[in-house]
Amino acid sequence: METLRNHVIVCGAGPTALYILEELEEHKTQLASQPGGAEAPGNDYLLIEPSAEAVERLVRRLGPFRFLTADPTDDQVLEQAGIGEAYGIFPVMHDEKDNLYLAIAARQKNPGIRIVASTVDPFASGRKFASAGANAVISPNFLGGLRLVSEAVRPAVTAFLDELLRDKNPDLLIYEVEVRAGAEMCGQTLAQLELPRRTGLLVLAFLPRGATQHRYNPGAATVINEGDVLVVMGSPVQFEALHQLTG
Repeated sequence: METLRNHVIVCGAGPTALYILEELEEHKTQLASQPGGAEAPGNDYLLIEPSAEAVERLVRRLGPFRFLTADPTDDQVLEQAGIGEAYGIFPVMHDEKDNLYLAIAARQKNPGIRIVASTVDPFASGRKFASAGANAVISPNFLGGLRLVSEAVRPAVTAFLDELLRDKNPDLLIYEVEVRAGAEMCGQTLAQLELPRRTGLLVLAFLPRGATQHRYNPGAATVINEGDVLVVMGSPVQFEALHQLTG
C-alpha cells in the first residue's frame, strides 16, 4: 500500500463497482505500455469494502487486485489506503449518506483529489455532493435511460462514441492533455502550432484554465496558455508527439 501514488480508490463492491474496476484495469494496462505511465493519474487502483464475501465475488470475476476489507468511512482506513496520495476516489456504496461522508472526508484529507460519486437521483442530491466537495455526481439509472434512448434513435452515433471511449479501436482514441508551465505551446495560437500537421491529431475541444465550459471545434486564433486543456482525437503515438509540446 505504501507504494501507491496517483491511484484511484473505489469505495463499495456493488454492481457499479464491478464495471468501475474493469475500466480501471483496462486503463492501468494501457498506461503500463506508455512511457511514464507509472506516474500518470489512475496508474493503479484499490477497493475498500467491509464485506469479505462481496470482495471474494469480485476477485472470482476479475482476478487478483488490491483491496482492503474494511469500512471506507473509517478515517484510519482511508489513511491506510493512501488517500493523501490518491488521484481520485469513487464513493459508490449502497448508502448515499456514506457516499456523502466519503466526499467530505476525501476533500478534507486531499484538497486536490478528484471525487466522482454515485447517486440514485442527481437532481435531488447533486447540490449536496457538490457542497461536500464532489467534482462530479453520476446516476447510473439516469445514464442508463439516456443510453437506451440513444441506442434506439441514434444507433450509429452511439456505436461510434462507444468505440472511441471503450478503446475498441486502439489506433483511434479521445484524449485530454493539460498544458504545463513553460511548455512550447504556451502563448501560441492553434494556427501557429499546426497540431494536425505536426502531430496528426484532431483538436475536438478546448477548455481554458479555470473554465467549466468547453469550446468545441476551437478556431485557429485560439491562444493556448498554461493550465488549459485540449481534447484531441488520434493514436497513442500521436499523443506522445503532443506531450512534447504540452510539457
